[in-house]
Amino acid sequence: MKSGCLHGGNLSRTPAPKFRGVQVFTYRELEIATDGFSEANVIGSNGIGGHGLMYRGVLRDGTMAAINLLCT
Repeated sequence: MKSGCLHGGNLSRTPAPKFRGVQVFTYRELEIATDGFSEANVIGSNGIGGHGLMYRGVLRDGTMAAINLLCT
């Protein structure tokens, strides 16, 4: 993990819960989906004043997702 990046929560939680209709994923699930936040999966950055990188990921159900890793 890159220094200063946000992470946390309960890494063993399954299945992904929903909060007000939005599916919530653990850091570990997103790490797996992006192959450890591999540079090969970087699809962009948040531009000027942004905080982090966007990654291509495949969720455990096969859904493709853009995942934003927020960094300070």
